[in-house]
Amino acid sequence: SSILFRAISSLSLTLPSLPLVSSGDIGRLDFALRQNQGYIVDLLFQDGSGAPIDLTNYTAIKLQFKQKKSGAPIVSLSIGSGLTISGADNNVLTIDLSADDTLLLTNDQYFHDLLMENGDVNSYTFEGIAKIERTGTR
Repeated sequence: SSILFRAISSLSLTLPSLPLVSSGDIGRLDFALRQNQGYIVDLLFQDGSGAPIDLTNYTAIKLQFKQKKSGAPIVSLSIGSGLTISGADNNVLTIDLSADDTLLLTNDQYFHDLLMENGDVNSYTFEGIAKIERTGTR
């Protein structure tokens, strides 16, 4: 199946050209983040025909930032803790990285991916690299 997601609003977040489409393969979404600064972006989820995807049908949604793809997460967001579902059709996912979250990102880049769980079925919607602009002032 295919999933379409696009940023519908963003605050100080560098995103690639949108929409991004995942058709059986994982989509790509890269971030440019400044350390010690919060970031918010809303992603609108639709199926391949443009119908909304109700994100409340998933048992869990997680976004993790890691130094290596197979490493332990440095920052982990989930529903109620950095990720929020909204919209009239429950098809908007808000990613809210706090300044405290980005302060933990001390390397030049991190790998991230979005996992959506539905019972025993796990699907990765997108992955990418978060490039970090480090700061000296805290």
